[in-house]
Amino acid sequence: MQELAASDPRLTRDAVASAIESELRAHQLYSPGKGNVPRTLAIRVEDFTSQLSSNATLFGYTFRNVMLIGTVQVQGDAAAGQTPFDIHARARQSNRDTAASAGSLSGLYTRFAVLTVADLSGVEPPSQLVPR
Repeated sequence: MQELAASDPRLTRDAVASAIESELRAHQLYSPGKGNVPRTLAIRVEDFTSQLSSNATLFGYTFRNVMLIGTVQVQGDAAAGQTPFDIHARARQSNRDTAASAGSLSGLYTRFAVLTVADLSGVEPPSQLVPR
């Protein structure tokens, strides 16, 4: 992830970890200090892309498609036999700055976290609302 972050300063390890912790807490899958079975997640971010979704600018806004691809592995005693799984998170972004490294990636981080928790829970992830 450090190599990818060098090309785009918005991509931070702490932001991805924070989004996943928040999603785990929302589903009551993480509560530090509660005597849980010690497990950790090893997350390897393998690719990040940000590309224009349209060549048009509307009211000063540009629109981009952003994607984060990673592999998640559960570690610890309770993780025996679990195989790593891939996460492909996509989000749309709009902002007034035309630079590829402008705007917040919080929506992308949230989607990555939602997909991760759904896979950990063995449920189908909620569909992603796509603006028209």
